[in-house]
Amino acid sequence: MDKRGHRVLFWVLPLICLFTGCVRAPGPMLPAQDSLPAARFFEDLDAAVEQAGVRDAGAVPVAGFPYLRADRFLAAMAPGLLDGRRKDAWTRALEAADRAARRREIANLPPAVLSDPALGISRWGLASPEELLDAAAGHARALSAHDRSTPDFVESVAEAVRIPDEYRTAMRIMGLYPVAVVPVSIVTEQVQQRFAGWHREPWDRIETRGRLSWFSPVPSAPATMDDIRRIHGPDRRDALGVPRLDAAEADALVRRFAPVIVQDDAGEYDRWGRVAWGRDGPRVDGRAPVLYHYISHAFFKSAPILQINYTLWYPARKGPGAPRIEHGILDGLTIRVSLDTAGSPFMVDVMNNCGCYHFFVPQQRRVLEILPQPGALSPFVPRWLPERFPEERLLLRVNSGWHQVVHLGTVSAAAGPTGFYGLLPYEALESLPRPDGTSENLFDPEGIAKGSERIEPYLFFSMGIPRVGSMRQRGHHAIRLVGRAHFDDPSLFDKTFRFK
Repeated sequence: MDKRGHRVLFWVLPLICLFTGCVRAPGPMLPAQDSLPAARFFEDLDAAVEQAGVRDAGAVPVAGFPYLRADRFLAAMAPGLLDGRRKDAWTRALEAADRAARRREIANLPPAVLSDPALGISRWGLASPEELLDAAAGHARALSAHDRSTPDFVESVAEAVRIPDEYRTAMRIMGLYPVAVVPVSIVTEQVQQRFAGWHREPWDRIETRGRLSWFSPVPSAPATMDDIRRIHGPDRRDALGVPRLDAAEADALVRRFAPVIVQDDAGEYDRWGRVAWGRDGPRVDGRAPVLYHYISHAFFKSAPILQINYTLWYPARKGPGAPRIEHGILDGLTIRVSLDTAGSPFMVDVMNNCGCYHFFVPQQRRVLEILPQPGALSPFVPRWLPERFPEERLLLRVNSGWHQVVHLGTVSAAAGPTGFYGLLPYEALESLPRPDGTSENLFDPEGIAKGSERIEPYLFFSMGIPRVGSMRQRGHHAIRLVGRAHFDDPSLFDKTFRFK
């Protein structure tokens, strides 16, 4: 090929990648898998899910293995699978991830899909979501048994696991990223200076636009630190080194670290609460304050750890305190508490649910150095974790309209009359009841919260994040405009800090 041909390919291939979304073609099934009824069942089920637009984007299907899904943590585990116990534990975790996603997808399928003669799923004669879910579980067991009997099964799975990047290199090429990144870097540093100023201010000198409303978790008997250390004992870890939690232990852990939220309430858009479907799309009921929660996993000095994630949702980003270009329906915050290998919290990090304005709050005595990030701005650490945490409950003060955390302390640092909020599993967002008795995922198959579009893609196209500014599902948060980083990158902390 001549030089001109190479130049054409240089521009055409990124464009193809951009407009096709860099979708990876389905991988080949293992020998004889395609002749099994179970394989045909999953082909029909996946076709129905795609046709109905109910694909759940929380975990990524493993090409060629329709009963497996992965996330970044499980994908990062693949290179270390050296013995049979670890291999088995890893593939079982992939199976569990698929079962959870299938449960949500099947719950969200419109009832008419099961009997639609135009779709192959109708040939299986399944009359209800419950029957479909049972059938999916049975066929998954059949395929798993078949595949595990073949040589190099785990190696084939590991080769097939691919987690898509939330950034698009083609968009950065087309948007002249090296040029556009200069003003974006300047603005980002200015915003970070403003955030840092808030966190240096005394509590009573921070601007208030409305009235401060206090919310604490409903009183309960949460886990003690001794309980948490026991959960993290060597006898409670699986073959991958991950602490095993039963439902009661997970619930106690969530309640133990649930924060106090102090909200500057200047209008309806500041009243966070339960998400529900209205006639015109998602809405937030501020009369029912709720934090949604889920547990994730990461690495601390290369060892697996637990993380407790709390998300809250607002009706909108709006008002004089929020930049005009960011106004829009739905807004939210995610607060993440990360525990070390002994169960002690060493890091809190916070972001808006679009992935924007992410910052770290580490325990100062743990950090030896904040590492420079090649091609990116320095990690943003506006303050250290309060010394009284976790003995005292974490407290976050959130400003009006923009919904940024302007103060992070503990409950003893300030006091006020409090209301209470409830706790719901994050999974509830991924299968929300509709007024007609059906259910629907808050997020579309690309992991974007429905109805949350902004005008920011027109301004920040060059940063390479599709639909930047929209609220996103777990597993889909790009947290840097300059450089690349994902909120669910399990090595995020080890890449950002050198720990003592």
